[in-house]
Amino acid sequence: MALNSGSPPAIGPYYENHGYQPENPYPAQPTVAPSVYEVHPAQYYPSPVPQYAPRVLTQASNPVVHTQPKSPLGTVCTSKTKKALCITLTLGTFLVGAALAAGLLWKFIRLYGPNFILQVYSSQRKSWHPVCQDDWNENYGRAACRDMGYKDNFYSSQGIEDDSRATSFMKLNTSAGNVDIYKKLYHSDACSSKAVVSLRCIACGVNLNSRRQSRIVGG
Repeated sequence: MALNSGSPPAIGPYYENHGYQPENPYPAQPTVAPSVYEVHPAQYYPSPVPQYAPRVLTQASNPVVHTQPKSPLGTVCTSKTKKALCITLTLGTFLVGAALAAGLLWKFIRLYGPNFILQVYSSQRKSWHPVCQDDWNENYGRAACRDMGYKDNFYSSQGIEDDSRATSFMKLNTSAGNVDIYKKLYHSDACSSKAVVSLRCIACGVNLNSRRQSRIVGG
């Protein structure tokens, strides 16, 4: 505290206390009148035009493990074994297809009754029909036996009188190419020869491989 001697006249001496500080060292802030308007968040209004946000589809992918195939015996398939397996499967498919074709053909051709009448099934009329003897010969009979699964042990083919009183027959189309017997036949309501094919692919009770041998008796 220092005495101030340079005081103006008519005023007594006064002291300056530099350590004194007022109660509120900061100037008072001016009072602000409260606002009459309250602040509200802006309302959301949807757009009249539909908005599409792109979506990224995520899909979990598992790593693909490539393993070398193994044969049924457990050995690893190499290029040679794959080739052999492919040939085997192709041959097996061909044989199965041929067997199925032969089985289907057997279902369309049959020998009926005690006289072995050659009959063919018509898928259109859903019935069996005898084969007319017109233009028929033993070569066609031999081919018919082969188509039914018999070997080259053809026995006989002849025309006999039709006693079944059939009104529909299957006739041979001689102009057809080298196709199955079944594909050479067509429907006909008339048979000029009035006879049907009797076909025997084997000789019942006869061994075709047996041959007569001469025998010398005595001596």
